Amino acid sequence: MNHAHRHYRIPEPRPATLALAAGALATATGWATTSRHLRQRTRELHHVRRECRDTRRALDDAQHDYVTGLLNRRTWEHTANALWARLGFVGVVGLVDMDDFKTINDRYGHHAGDQVLRTTANRLRLELGPRAIIGRYGGDELVFLTSRPGGPETCRLRSALANPVQVNGIGTINVRAAIGTVTPRPDMPLSMALAAADAAMYEAKGRPRTEHERSCSELKFAEVRP
Repeated sequence: MNHAHRHYRIPEPRPATLALAAGALATATGWATTSRHLRQRTRELHHVRRECRDTRRALDDAQHDYVTGLLNRRTWEHTANALWARLGFVGVVGLVDMDDFKTINDRYGHHAGDQVLRTTANRLRLELGPRAIIGRYGGDELVFLTSRPGGPETCRLRSALANPVQVNGIGTINVRAAIGTVTPRPDMPLSMALAAADAAMYEAKGRPRTEHERSCSELKFAEVRP
């Protein structure tokens, strides 16, 4: 039995179908290009973000003391002078000097001395509050400027700084600090206020030690009111 071969003709696509297909292809190509550009832009943004983060970290390192995390001397002076000039400062300037700090370094090592400085810096932050400008002025000297009315509470500040410091691997180290403050006149420049606070600090440092120096009435603290 003979079977006739049938030929099927594939119909040509309609123009509308071709246009739709072409549009879909263009859309897919566009999305692929856009996606590629977005990925590139995302990589660029991540790179810029890393650079900004590194720049901020470098700037922070340049402005702060790496041991205590306080402002370094140059940044503290710049910040304090700017505030002084802008506000016509009314408040208290103070200097803190750790007694026998060299002995601590020699006896226990510099890592112990660093821990004593860090602890003292943290205690100053806690006692003076977030609005105070605190810095490491050099060596074992710390400096602060506070606009808090009446300045820091003398007894509490000195008592806080006199508490023993716990150092890992060593134990408890007894510490002492001499504090000098000045309540400057409105027309007094910062440099003169610092000199007065420095003189007050060394006056406190030169006072004889007593068995009761931890008592509030005998704390090593000197204040000058020009």
